[in-house]
Amino acid sequence: MTREKTADEHMSPFGIPQSWYMDTTKAQAAGFSFLTLADWFPELVNDLKI
Repeated sequence: MTREKTADEHMSPFGIPQSWYMDTTKAQAAGFSFLTLADWFPELVNDLKI
């Protein structure tokens, strides 16, 4: 059995040709709440910076 090598641009699990996003409408309708990017991203950047 021969396998072809995956092209470098497709090596990432996120290397997909179309846009993917998560719609949280149903989860919000069920009572779940979500933070906005501005709520958690700056702290993550500060934690990861060297």
